[in-house]
Amino acid sequence: MKPHFDDPTFTAWLLGEATPEQSSAWEQALREDAAVQREREEAQAFISMIERSLSDCAPVLDVTQRDKVLSMARSRDATDSPNVVVTRGRRRWIPWTLATAALAMMGLWLGSQYPVRSRVGDLSYSQVSREIALLPSDDGGFPHGKGPASEQVTAVGGSNLAEKRHEMWQRQPSEFLRFVAQRVAEEPLPQSKELPKAVPRQFVEASDHPVATLPTRVGMASWSWVKRAALEQGQKPASNLVRLEEWIQAFPLQSGLSQEADGLSLRAAILPAASSSNTVVVLSLTNQSKASQSVEWSYMAPSLAQYRLIGFASAVRGGLSSRLLAPGEKVQVMIEIKNLADATFCGQVSCRSQGREFMLPLSLSAIATQDADFYRLLLLVAANLQGQKADLFVIRALIEKLEQQHLTPERAEAIGLMKRWF
Repeated sequence: MKPHFDDPTFTAWLLGEATPEQSSAWEQALREDAAVQREREEAQAFISMIERSLSDCAPVLDVTQRDKVLSMARSRDATDSPNVVVTRGRRRWIPWTLATAALAMMGLWLGSQYPVRSRVGDLSYSQVSREIALLPSDDGGFPHGKGPASEQVTAVGGSNLAEKRHEMWQRQPSEFLRFVAQRVAEEPLPQSKELPKAVPRQFVEASDHPVATLPTRVGMASWSWVKRAALEQGQKPASNLVRLEEWIQAFPLQSGLSQEADGLSLRAAILPAASSSNTVVVLSLTNQSKASQSVEWSYMAPSLAQYRLIGFASAVRGGLSSRLLAPGEKVQVMIEIKNLADATFCGQVSCRSQGREFMLPLSLSAIATQDADFYRLLLLVAANLQGQKADLFVIRALIEKLEQQHLTPERAEAIGLMKRWF
């Protein structure tokens, strides 16, 4: 096989960092192929030029620094395989690679002369611990009503852990979300004792709370756990693995009323409650800009109505809340409303950001057929898994109905899991 100059082991060989097997392979190629000889001569000439350019730098890299520079110059795809293959006509990458290595060397030297402190916002995977990934989503200070609220965030954490999570989120929300998702995917499924028990939220009076601030920090850990319980263990998930507020984050609202301003997008749909004559409103807020935004969105209830936030039953009373929404992040919540004086009007949503405010009225025109059926199915399935009464006939009928429709891959996967259970 012919040498391939795009192979990162070629650069390693030139820099004297190749393994014995790689060096032997390239030495043989050097003897057999004149093209390899030309490439080596050109690369060595370039290396000499770089060395002359840096010859005035008195400080010399130590072994650790040199190893770090060379590892930066190598591709992550480099392997220990001695077999190398080369194609013609792709030679200009070598000077660029070596130039990158040279610039990295200069950067390390300058860094040794002028140390730069890391950014305050930087996070590491190890900081976002498994216990932090187990925390329930924050309710954003949404009113609880007269019912009890859990004071313990998780069996393994508590309020101090919630404060640590809040601090990390404020520093760098995008990285925090990424590391939490990685933890949820890699760590073993939580045990029942590690998670708080669900405490149903009570309805609040619109006369007492005409405006309620909505959450901006909602995860998707619960849906990931549910899928893994089905795929890894072949069974229904434990009841306290089910967090409905986190389920709906995995299934973006597809239609309904919408309003956009300042890189933010509001969307809403209305559907019947799971097992009553009440009404459920699904609200979605998306940051479509390229930077984190500080936002505050609120639900304004109709007079005389009663309402509650669905899920979020384990939030700490008076706990920390966040207003940051990471780039591209979407947060969705459900509100259940009863005693509506006007059945066609369910209140409105207000969104404030960068000193500006825009509104989205909520009317029955926001009903969307597939969204209404799908979110109602989520409500019923979650209730059943949590040990509440749910009509199995209605669940099966909704599954069959949705199977006949064009579904997104995420929704189709969810329907497949529910068929296993029901």
